Amino acid sequence: MSETVKLAAILGGLLGGGLLAGGPAALRLFTSDPSTLAAAAPLLPLVAVSQPINALAFVWDGAHHFPESGFAKQPS
Repeated sequence: MSETVKLAAILGGLLGGGLLAGGPAALRLFTSDPSTLAAAAPLLPLVAVSQPINALAFVWDGAHHFPESGFAKQPS
């Protein structure tokens, strides 16, 4: 497994864990409306679990599209 994929998985996992641990506090950074907080809170686990998947998708997407746009393929 490439170092980039490992790093993406680790950072995505850390971000997801952080969202699970501090999600309600993070929501308060964006709104103080109680009804919005109540509506968003049940979605936090879904967002947290999706972070490692999203990170890996961004790496995969970049690895496959950058060579087409003129960037040299990085050595493995």
